[in-house]
Amino acid sequence: MQVLRETDYAVQCILLLAQKPKQNISTAELSQGLNISRPFIAKIIQKLVKAGLLLSARGVGGGVQLQKSPREISLFDIVDAMQGPLGINICVVNQRLCDRSASCVVHPAWMEIQEMIERKLKSYSIKKLMERAARGS
Repeated sequence: MQVLRETDYAVQCILLLAQKPKQNISTAELSQGLNISRPFIAKIIQKLVKAGLLLSARGVGGGVQLQKSPREISLFDIVDAMQGPLGINICVVNQRLCDRSASCVVHPAWMEIQEMIERKLKSYSIKKLMERAARGS
């Protein structure tokens, strides 16, 4: 599993929005603040809105804002929204795609590693990351 650049930018986008709670931030402002092209940030925003992490408003004064509090959004939520289900191996995502899952001696290890990764990603909320940034760590 690799965290894609798009996913990393999505995390940065959510962190920026979390600094301005309940304010609509335009795509142009996000693009400029994160130094990301408008089309790319628009694609990211679309996925985050679809996943229920952001609210979108059109027109004058429109833009996007967090749909949930920073405490309720985890790195897992963002990775899942941007990249889909995590999978260290295809058999972890869908055992039916691997005809060896039932007899494979490595499968339980993949499952355990998968669970550890998910648990760790879920342990990092946007709030926690903001607190770390405020402490300078």
